[in-house]
Amino acid sequence: MPYPVDLEVGYPDQMSRLLWLVKGWLVIPHWIVLVLFGFVVALATWVAMFAILFTGRYPKSIFDLVASYARWNGRVMAYGALLRDEYPPFSGDEEPGYPVRLTLEEPEHLSRWLWLVKGFLAIPHGIALMFYAIAVMFVLVFVGWVILFTGRFPRGLFDFVVGYQRWTLRVNAYAQWQITDQYPPFSGKPSREIP
Repeated sequence: MPYPVDLEVGYPDQMSRLLWLVKGWLVIPHWIVLVLFGFVVALATWVAMFAILFTGRYPKSIFDLVASYARWNGRVMAYGALLRDEYPPFSGDEEPGYPVRLTLEEPEHLSRWLWLVKGFLAIPHGIALMFYAIAVMFVLVFVGWVILFTGRFPRGLFDFVVGYQRWTLRVNAYAQWQITDQYPPFSGKPSREIP
């Protein structure tokens, strides 16, 4: 059964050899807006937790807000991690032409009490992701130099970095945004067949 949260990043055939040197600076405007947006999402998630407690449902308007934030954040993460050269749009709207796609399935019904322990249950993921993040940082330093000389992101390392981002988004969806009760897999592998 596919996990209700998935991330797809189209593999680029060729990349700019020098753009990676300034991507960290170029995403600053996105991060400023996303930090403010993140505060709104955190407050909305608290409201959603009470709605789940009393109704067993995630409010549609809050789900749409969280999905918008997650899409925007996923695109900026992919750009900042050197996965794509196309500058991300300043929007959390679905952008069919943009090569980073986030799938979030809206839940029909959620456990009224599970949200109380999801953060605790996600601790093993947090520990694993901490080590994964350290490995990704070393990989990105190496890949920056590879891109400089070849204009390509090695496919195996590309999949490794995408896997980290996919896993992180799944854990956030489960423990932070509360949009699924399905425990995330200990893997960054896609849960659907990617064309």
